[in-house]
Amino acid sequence: MFSKISLFVLSFGTLFTCSEAGPKTVMVVISGKGGWQETDVKVKKGERIEIKAEGNVRVSRRSMGFVGPEGSTKESWIKRYNIVPEVPHGGIIAEIRPLGLPFFVGEHHIFQAEMDGILAFNVNDTDQEENDGKFRVTITRVD
Repeated sequence: MFSKISLFVLSFGTLFTCSEAGPKTVMVVISGKGGWQETDVKVKKGERIEIKAEGNVRVSRRSMGFVGPEGSTKESWIKRYNIVPEVPHGGIIAEIRPLGLPFFVGEHHIFQAEMDGILAFNVNDTDQEENDGKFRVTITRVD
């Protein structure tokens, strides 16, 4: 018998790693122009979650160029296109669905879930037609 079980499944851009001996880790790819993108990650109230993001998204062909998960504050006029006004434009945001409010993730964020639900991600941009690129996001349940 194995004392540790590992399972890898690649489906719809999601990689699951499950282990009896450690935290569950999920890697997802978030499109820069996909709107709210639900994951298969179900969180429970009180659970600690760590999120790490990398990659680049072009948020405007005219002036912004590519931004990383932290987004950009270099063009103040573009804030009117933010989903979350106080978060840098183009930065990666998340919410716990169906009732959670959006929050900033950036390159690294650890939080305690305030409710049960499914994690969803988006780029902080209400006009995503011209966007291009993607973020790779790793979600880990923290002991």
